[in-house]
Amino acid sequence: MPDLRVGKMVPLLEISRAWLVDPVGEREGPGEIVVRDGILEAVTWLQGAEADGIGPDGVLVLPGFLDLHVHLREPGNEDAETVASGLAAAAHGGFTTVCAMPNTTPAADEPSVFARVAGAAAASGSPVELLLHGAVTVGRGGERLAALGELADPEGGGRRRLGGLAGNGRADRQARSRAGVLRSLSQSHPISDP
Repeated sequence: MPDLRVGKMVPLLEISRAWLVDPVGEREGPGEIVVRDGILEAVTWLQGAEADGIGPDGVLVLPGFLDLHVHLREPGNEDAETVASGLAAAAHGGFTTVCAMPNTTPAADEPSVFARVAGAAAASGSPVELLLHGAVTVGRGGERLAALGELADPEGGGRRRLGGLAGNGRADRQARSRAGVLRSLSQSHPISDP
């Protein structure tokens, strides 16, 4: 019997009588799929009597979800959640990629924190891809820009994003300008006091 734990690839997976969702082909409906060695090998759309009783309230097969805003508590608050437990929860929820916010302790404002989180993700063995948002300002304090060039992906593949609280208009403008020079994505995370 194959190992059916999350993150383990089965050599052959056949799913019959399921509701398939194909956003690229702009189609959904009853069907069957065959996945061999992690590659989608066959898709069969069912019609007529073969499709009877299959609906979107049953077994669903669809692309993995992407969460652009997750809070993994490692480093600094591992009692609440670790990278491994957060990625496991994401996998069980159907997420294939998550983007972690930089509000850790210490803040994700320097490469050593990125390396620590990436190492924890690799050690977890999770199939979920973890992308990291880097803090725009040192310690997320809102005043002095973090070393954004060091946080930008060294290979240029867009694996790291610059985001989080800039704190004030000037720091925000500087961060966006610097992100543009680095060809990195940036995002704002406005927060208001209750």
